Amino acid sequence: MHAPTTLEQVTNILTREFNPDVIIIEGDKHGNYPKVAVGSIRSLKNTVMRNPELDRLLRYIERSVITERMIQLLPGLDCHRCGLDCNGLADAIASGKKRLSDCRELPDIDVNITVGNKRIHTGRFAADVADKTVRGMLSSFKGYEPGKDVEIRLGAKKASSKKVRKPR
Repeated sequence: MHAPTTLEQVTNILTREFNPDVIIIEGDKHGNYPKVAVGSIRSLKNTVMRNPELDRLLRYIERSVITERMIQLLPGLDCHRCGLDCNGLADAIASGKKRLSDCRELPDIDVNITVGNKRIHTGRFAADVADKTVRGMLSSFKGYEPGKDVEIRLGAKKASSKKVRKPR
């Protein structure tokens, strides 16, 4: 017998398989996500609008999608060097008040580090160190071509099954 699939499991599957910008859920009033109250239903935690006109709702969704996309592009350091944290800057970019180039820690080079499918945030300095260190190491390898993209994947080490001998 199968256990019932939770809404969180369904949204995780949809996100992993299709990476949608928006998932619309009808009827779940208590989840931890933005809600739009329609009709005479009372506002609950995370209610962002009540009975909005369609064009207002669409503008809200579009701005939220742009904000989320900007968050993915920003280094995520919340350094406040631009005057805002990364979420605030992403929102300001989505509203047209700021530009991505206003981020003072946005690396000039494309360095993407993930551990266990979770992004490790880097600013200019860390991205530069990672790039120069890896390229410096690779320069001694036969087949390395400067100026080409480099991808390195390090798998998790498996636990050793070797028996430890006790000293006599």
